[in-house]
Amino acid sequence: MNNLSALLIGPTDKTKIFRHGKISKDEYSDYRDKIASVLAEHISNLGIIPDEGMPLDFAKSYKNFGGKKVVGYIPKGGCESLNCFYKFCDNIEEIDGGWTVLNTCLSLKHNIMIGFGLSPGTIVEIAYTKYHNKYLNRRIPIFLDRNLIESRLNPEIEEELALSYFSSSEELGKLLQEIKKK
Repeated sequence: MNNLSALLIGPTDKTKIFRHGKISKDEYSDYRDKIASVLAEHISNLGIIPDEGMPLDFAKSYKNFGGKKVVGYIPKGGCESLNCFYKFCDNIEEIDGGWTVLNTCLSLKHNIMIGFGLSPGTIVEIAYTKYHNKYLNRRIPIFLDRNLIESRLNPEIEEELALSYFSSSEELGKLLQEIKKK
């Protein structure tokens, strides 16, 4: 799978990773850039909701390291408050539906999901992959950055997902290599 695409997920409120994760504000830029360089090496297409949060931050760094393409997804009819973030995307695509469709079905547009922090919206995106597997027979691998969250997800949730954790750019690189082999 040479054309690997990934949906980046995470909170809009970037301070959550400093309040609940294991990375300090001083360490963050270097950490993000190491991860982004791995993304640029392995991922040909990143998907994000173009908002001021974690996915956009990692997507901008991905492009700085030679990443190929960032697609921004918005609900049908657009969202005026997001317009200022479109300039960071190579393409903007409307999803046929509102925010609930966007958060539950966006993962179907990509091979994998990579999470940088947690929020209620991120949990919806992760949890809904259960139904993609159950009803569409599409198991979507989810890689969650262990450094940017307080703890693992509950076992009751983990057991129904194709979830892996990583704690370094090297670990993420290995996960992405494994996916590319499939």
